[in-house]
Amino acid sequence: MKPRKSYLRPGRAYNPSGGRPPLDVDYVVVSDAIRRAWAGRGETVTSIAARFGVSRGWIHKWVYPAVRL
Repeated sequence: MKPRKSYLRPGRAYNPSGGRPPLDVDYVVVSDAIRRAWAGRGETVTSIAARFGVSRGWIHKWVYPAVRL
């Protein structure tokens, strides 16, 4: 039986197929955009994620808990 090819690189390294955002994302601006969307400004989480180049999962994991406080 042929071993399966791993999609990860060997060792501890960044996997380029993941949803990691660029390091120049302004967290406060993304949080403000989420607050405006919640206020009914007609924008969705998907459009905010596309505008800032992050994934919706990143917003749900890192922005939502801070905005809900």
